[in-house]
Amino acid sequence: MSSALQPPQRWRRILKRTFKWSAISGLMALVVILTLALNAFNYYAIDPVVTPRELYHRTWETVRVNYYDQDKLRDWAQWEHKYDDQIHTEEDALRFAREMVASLNDPHTILHGKQEVQNLITEAEGKQEIIGVVFKPAYDRSGTAVLNPNGLQLPEAIDAFPTIDQVVRGSSAQEAGINPGDVLVSVNGNSTAGMAIAELQKLLAGPAGEEINLVIRQNGVDKPVKVTRKEVQRPIVSVQRLPGDIAYIRVESFFQLDQADQLQAALEQVQDCRGYIIDLRDNGGGFIHSAVESAAMFMDSGSISTIAFHSPAGVLNATASVTADHLWVNVNGVSVPWKRRPNLVGNKPVVVLVNFDTASASELFTAALQDNGRVHVIGVRTYGKGIGQTLIPVGNGHRLRVTNIVGHTPSGRWLGDAGISVRHGIVPDTEVIAPRNLLIGSLNDNQLRAAEDYLRKQIP
Repeated sequence: MSSALQPPQRWRRILKRTFKWSAISGLMALVVILTLALNAFNYYAIDPVVTPRELYHRTWETVRVNYYDQDKLRDWAQWEHKYDDQIHTEEDALRFAREMVASLNDPHTILHGKQEVQNLITEAEGKQEIIGVVFKPAYDRSGTAVLNPNGLQLPEAIDAFPTIDQVVRGSSAQEAGINPGDVLVSVNGNSTAGMAIAELQKLLAGPAGEEINLVIRQNGVDKPVKVTRKEVQRPIVSVQRLPGDIAYIRVESFFQLDQADQLQAALEQVQDCRGYIIDLRDNGGGFIHSAVESAAMFMDSGSISTIAFHSPAGVLNATASVTADHLWVNVNGVSVPWKRRPNLVGNKPVVVLVNFDTASASELFTAALQDNGRVHVIGVRTYGKGIGQTLIPVGNGHRLRVTNIVGHTPSGRWLGDAGISVRHGIVPDTEVIAPRNLLIGSLNDNQLRAAEDYLRKQIP
């Protein structure tokens, strides 16, 4: 990894725009930006070259000046020079530093190695090399997944050939005129009849720039189609129309830099719908700024979240709120405008679906809208993670993910520390317990059915 990773052009534009808007000093503006975007910018922070002993001590110091629970650091000084004489290699430094970090008994504070960091950056950027077709899992009338003899999930199919459920925006499949509902007959001469989804994905996978010969059945007619696999953004937001002018939008994660862009695009597609379901089940969270920007798309005005951000400069108290024209971030009494995405649903009814694995940034999003009376929450109590982490470089490509954030909802609720000491979570407005081994979106998805039933009663 290079010593300094350069942020994508979008983030450079955000930095430039925010400095232009700000009438305060550049340093405070940068603090405000970092407080809102937190982890995102540190993925591209300067990465110093250090000795093994310095790597260990930078990890120790990063915890000392950033960790949110100072009570856990009463004996932290004992670790500072504990292994000085035993640290000779980078492997020594990492081993002892991880032992030190583990003493916090905080599973969310982690020292990541170089490859892990690179994987996190790749995941955050959301790039993948695909042709851009998505298959929908098949279920029988009882809602049970349809599997092949090897236990692999089969897709919805016509005459055993898989139907294409979605086509990724900007993909080569879209450019070639492939549409949802088309049937995939063959790939490079290999018949797709009876193939499981995993087998189809493997058959279509490969490096960018490689041409693939498909046979696509459109309106009952088979035709050859050539597509070239290319790098596109991984879709983590999907949208479909349900009966009764209801939009169903699933947000898999907030851990992708373009998540808010994807959500905005999805809402624009279904802006004429009369009710909305936002599915955050199994959404483990991600970037705080993504959740804040997303919440603003459902509000005309109001507070979104309050965050205590522990840093070398002390505790920074940041509040995010939205008005008609701006998304505001106030840090220690200084306000700066951030990108205000439009409220694309007006005052139409919205349901948010949650479960125990709805956590962190997805809880921030849900609680902001629940406290402002903008949504009806259906499901079961959420995970209870009212703490957050920032990824901080400690040298040589290694990053410490350190718990340095405590967040509160607009009404002042703290959702907990993910069970380290307490777990409160978000209590749904309507509790609906899912059957064991529920497959989201299947025919036996009683939580989704409950959301549809609720909206039909609200829609005039």
